[in-house]
This record gives sequence, C-alpha cells and structure tokens, in this order.
Amino acid sequence: LKTNKDSQKETIQTISLTEFVGFFKEATKDTWQAKVISVDIVDDKVAMVKLDFETPKTYYTDYLVMYKRDNNWRIINKTFV
Repeated sequence: LKTNKDSQKETIQTISLTEFVGFFKEATKDTWQAKVISVDIVDDKVAMVKLDFETPKTYYTDYLVMYKRDNNWRIINKTFV
C-alpha cells in the first residue's frame, strides 16, 4: 500500500519484475532472516507460501503464489507488506 501525501488515500502499488529487481542491484551487508510461516499446497501444480523476512532495517511478510512447471516450482506472484 502507498499513501498519497496530499489526500492521505491509500492505493495498492503494482510494479514490474524489472523494476522490483532494480531495488536489489547493489549488494547489502545486512543479514536477512527468513522464516516459512505456512505452505498451502492446492494441488500438484499450485501452492501458496507465506514467509516472514527480517532485516536490521525492516520487516516483511511475503505471500508467494507458486506454480510447478517442468518439475520446478516457480514464483508467479509476490505480494508483500
């Protein structure tokens, strides 16, 4: 969610994969700790994974929709708070 400074209205921000990857071009010395909270396997091709990430600067909860293609699990959607 992103809050407009003038109206104080919240909106959902959508970014492309290319833009998202650009946030991580520079290496960080921060230690990232990840914890799997839940895995919900829908069927043999789809799953939902909830992760908690903690860094010295911030905390994230990620929701990943996974799809199994060519016998490999791939992230097809990532939502985070």
